[in-house]
Amino acid sequence: MHQQQDSLYWALLYSLVCVHKYEILHNSEEQGEAWLQSPALKSNVIVRLKRHDVDWSSWVREDLKHLERMRAQRFRGKKKVYNIYVSRFEPLDDWQAAIADENSRVFIRTVFFTEYNEKRQADFMRMSLKMSDEEAYIIYSLKEKPAEALRSHLDGFLKLKNKQQHILNYAHPFITKLFVAIQIVLFGVLEYAGGSTNTATLIAFGAKYNPLILQGEWWRFFTPMFLHIGLLHLLMNTVALYYVGSQVERILGNIRFLFVYLFAGFCGSLLSFVSSNAVAAGASGAIFGCFGALLYIAASYAKVFSRTMMQSVLTLIGINLLFGFAVPGIDNAGHIGGLIGGFLATVMVHVPGKKGSLFQKAAAMLIALLFVSILLFYGLHLKGNGVL
Repeated sequence: MHQQQDSLYWALLYSLVCVHKYEILHNSEEQGEAWLQSPALKSNVIVRLKRHDVDWSSWVREDLKHLERMRAQRFRGKKKVYNIYVSRFEPLDDWQAAIADENSRVFIRTVFFTEYNEKRQADFMRMSLKMSDEEAYIIYSLKEKPAEALRSHLDGFLKLKNKQQHILNYAHPFITKLFVAIQIVLFGVLEYAGGSTNTATLIAFGAKYNPLILQGEWWRFFTPMFLHIGLLHLLMNTVALYYVGSQVERILGNIRFLFVYLFAGFCGSLLSFVSSNAVAAGASGAIFGCFGALLYIAASYAKVFSRTMMQSVLTLIGINLLFGFAVPGIDNAGHIGGLIGGFLATVMVHVPGKKGSLFQKAAAMLIALLFVSILLFYGLHLKGNGVL
């Protein structure tokens, strides 16, 4: 095998997988062959890389028959296959004639990447693989590295990706779906009993109402997260819970998620209790707790997840808090309390499969205890007794 072409093969594979996010469908290091699928939604583009120094078109003919069998076994429907041979030379005889003889049921375009046709390679990458000139140049830069180093970099990337997928899909989001069902059912009950926007009905079914909390109805710190005021409120929180809650539950697992969600909802209700006397309800405090959980997960697994995840979570938090401050009637104290509670609860339980720092867990428990104790003391004793 020629070292430079070995490096070009691994540079192509590394670039398509790590930079362009192609999915590996089949990879055989022994045979020097990889099948990749474009990451675009509903894409029918398949790229097949083959590292082999080809002498005669008869080999190409036999290999294309193998390619067609592989296509028939692995793929359904119409597919566009870009078949790339990474070879030191093109065949000595007319290999284009060998391809013309193939009666393929799928579009197959074959191209040779050799030491002597870099312009053709660049044109192919730009026109067929939709790479920019800069991205093609990166591949040519990478091929100057040893093939073993490129293979090692690719292996490291795939290990991180597999770890990421394991973290993101630890459990099925059963609790999230249960909570979605509960809040929809309770909304129907509220509407039947007098209306979800009726203050008396909301109070009767467990909304946050300070006078009754001060009389000992502490369960009102939890029940508001399942009640909603009006159809729009229900729809917004249900969609947010389904998508954000499902992702957090997949990562944390069912029991951990249950604890994080309920503790975040409790903290949201608690901060709302000490900040406002208005009747309040809604799952948004607990949902902000899910944002807090994602924030901790992104920070805890910074090497696994890109900075984009952290930036996305911070952006969502910022937009929602700004919206809450700008629009009257939104209980932003509940949002902030839920965010703090969800973050602390996630530090306490951590992510399955990773023990985490005992110091971090102990610190989170202490901060959570102080946070809850101070707010309860303030709300029940000072504010409740008219001291403040």
